[in-house]
Amino acid sequence: GKCALGQRTVRNYLQTFINEVNPQKALVNANEYLENIAKQEGVKRTASGLLYEIVIPGNRNKRAVLDTDLVRINYEGKLRNGTVFDSTFDRNESEQFALNQRIKGFAEGIKLIGEGGVINLWIPPHLGYGRHGIYGGIVGPNQALAYTITLISVTPTPEPEPEVVEEAEASQSEVTTEP
Repeated sequence: GKCALGQRTVRNYLQTFINEVNPQKALVNANEYLENIAKQEGVKRTASGLLYEIVIPGNRNKRAVLDTDLVRINYEGKLRNGTVFDSTFDRNESEQFALNQRIKGFAEGIKLIGEGGVINLWIPPHLGYGRHGIYGGIVGPNQALAYTITLISVTPTPEPEPEVVEEAEASQSEVTTEP
């Protein structure tokens, strides 16, 4: 009735399974899922591997361009099995943030539409939460993510103020010495 394997051996096996086998298996499943999505009509792929479908392009003159631009959006995030893991629609409140405060795929996708636009995104693990996952384990390692995003508004990053050169500094730099 005793286990032939020691407790340390069992623990090492489980850690290997959790840290290596599960993430690798999830990555294979994510890639299969994304390849199936890529075959759907209207779905496009960026150079980074982000898949997207623009539902409504929005105002082309009001787009986020810089990663520091602020955007206000509504969104719903789902796992490949359809489980919703986050939704501003469910909370009935939009979110505002700078694009560089979210996952890379989110920022890249939002830049493809203008204010009032709607986009569907399918984000590969390397543009999402990667090998670590998030949301207390709801989004596991190497998960592909699906988002529907409505871009409500864009606040561009302000242009930096030009440096003011004091008159004394300017006059000193203009002084030339002649031999």
